[in-house]
Amino acid sequence: LQDTVDRLLSGRTSLVVTHDQEELERAHSVVLLLDGEMKAQAPYHELRKDPDLRELMDDVLGYSLEEH
Repeated sequence: LQDTVDRLLSGRTSLVVTHDQEELERAHSVVLLLDGEMKAQAPYHELRKDPDLRELMDDVLGYSLEEH
């Protein structure tokens, strides 16, 4: 399935809504929303470097991404 999605999205701008860590890691940019408000926008690994944003992401997702 992922190969098909990759082919369909290749060369296109797309918006993907996900809680899946692999998809978050693959995205060029992640927008972190909470209660309809944008809290941060950056590549996934940049967001994870900030302890406050990492904690917020874990709270929003309901689990620690480091465990998955």
